[in-house]
Parts: sequence; structure tokens; C-alpha cells
Amino acid sequence: MDFDQKLLQDRLSQRKSLLSKDPILAPRKAEVLRRLNAVLKGLKRWKGDVMDLLPAMKTPEEVYALAALLTPPQAGKRQACAELVAQQPSIFLGDLHVKGLLHVASTVVVVGSLEAKEVSVGETGVLVVAGDLTTRACTGDGWLLVGGNLEARLALGYHEAGVFNVAGTLRADLAIFSDHGANIAKDRSKHSFDFQKLREPNAAYKKLEKLVNPAALAPEGESADLGVLRVDFRELRRLAVEGKKPLLVNKSTRGG
Repeated sequence: MDFDQKLLQDRLSQRKSLLSKDPILAPRKAEVLRRLNAVLKGLKRWKGDVMDLLPAMKTPEEVYALAALLTPPQAGKRQACAELVAQQPSIFLGDLHVKGLLHVASTVVVVGSLEAKEVSVGETGVLVVAGDLTTRACTGDGWLLVGGNLEARLALGYHEAGVFNVAGTLRADLAIFSDHGANIAKDRSKHSFDFQKLREPNAAYKKLEKLVNPAALAPEGESADLGVLRVDFRELRRLAVEGKKPLLVNKSTRGG
């Protein structure tokens, strides 16, 4: 399908009510939709290349709203690769399958669903997935916005400058994120913790320490370089990516 100004403006009008109810857009819906409408109205001699629209999107939420206008995924646009380190803006108009690591250091939009062995969003990265995201480990410091569901063994979103947003359901064996930087419509993780409440050896932290595989714990009396106290996030990620168990038990836990 070719895109043109009228098509996208019509879709914005048709989907405005639905977008207004999207939990990711809800906090700034009026501003985001107003900005997107202004960008579409201001298109001059646009040749239909959606990549030309990205520079006009000022916030990750605007990129997310744009992705919603580009759906459904285009037939025959599914792409696959061994690994992908995205250092330049990219838009995939169908599903994307990355057999290994997807590292996002710029703005990446997947109009369909994304499947990857590992997803890492850098501090300068913005990853927008209009559909579902399926991975073994999803970690990072940047912006992650998923319009569908997210399924992972490990989900980590704890950087104060980053955002971890899921409009559908999060299903993870272990999820750790900062409440102030997370917007999860439905958290159905087996074990879920607020990173801000794990920074001292309290009940929540002790619960986490008992859950994790000993391979992901620093020696007694030491702290992990990246993690919380003895719990090493790098080792948790390695275990999840390698198909090993980052946790020892399956009983569901809500750790604050």
C-alpha cells in the first residue's frame, strides 16, 4: 500500500477516538494528536516515504501515534535478520524477526509485531512496536512503547530517564521497572518488582534475592556492577538469553 497525505489524515480522523483511549497516549493525548494533525496538514509535495515523517515527530508518543496510523502491517513486508544494531532511524512496515540481538540506539518503528532473542534499548533509543513483542530478555535505558502485548522471560526497565510502556499485557517470568517510568496496562508477570523499592536490603529485596538463580548473585558482601545490591542484571539477562532459568521458583510474587 502506498501512503499519501489524505490517507493518513483520514486514518487519524477515523482512529482519533481509539487513540484517545490508548493507555500510552492518555497522559498527553490532546497534545500528541494535535501535533500529529498539524504535521499531516503541513505536508508539502510529500512523496509517500514514511521515513520523511520521523524528523517531524518531537516525542516518542508522537512516533507511537504515527505507527498506529501506518497499521495494519503491509502484506509481504515481513523482514528477518540475524542481528540488528539500529544506529539510524528505521521503519519496518511489517513484522520483524531478529534471530539474535536487537539493539536500539536511535528511533526504530515496527508497524507489525517484533520477535527477537534479545531486545536492548539504549539510553538514546526509542523502540515503538505497534503489535506484539516477543523476546527472551527485554532490557534498556531508553524508551520502549508496545501497542500490543509483551512476552519475555526477563523484562527490565529501570533507568530514570527511560520509559517502559505496554498498552496490552506484560507476561514475564521476572519484571523489574521503576513505577514512575512504567505504564503497563496489565502486568501478568510471575514476579514483578518496583526497582525503586529494591535499593536497600528490605523485605522486597530479600524476596527477589531468594528467587533468582545463584549464578546471578554477586558474592556475599559485594554488589553487582549493574543491578541492585547482589542481584546482577547482566547475569539475569545472560541466563534468559541463553535459555537457562534466571529464577529458581515459579510461584507468583508481587514485590512492591
